[in-house]
Amino acid sequence: MTVIAKGARLLKAPGGTNLYYQTSSVTLGGVQSMDAIIDTTDVPPGTYFLYTHHFTGPTTEIQITPLLP
Repeated sequence: MTVIAKGARLLKAPGGTNLYYQTSSVTLGGVQSMDAIIDTTDVPPGTYFLYTHHFTGPTTEIQITPLLP
């Protein structure tokens, strides 16, 4: 995934240069936010879960569906 923003602010240098970065995991506190773009090219259709390493933490899912003609 490509992280493009944290705390509702785009990751940009003062001159406007992108500071986006690629990662496969993120660490967030309870009130933090992050915006990421996930490239699902070549990922089979299905439901994929995003989860926390803490058993009591929240989970969410991403549903990938085939493109319609």
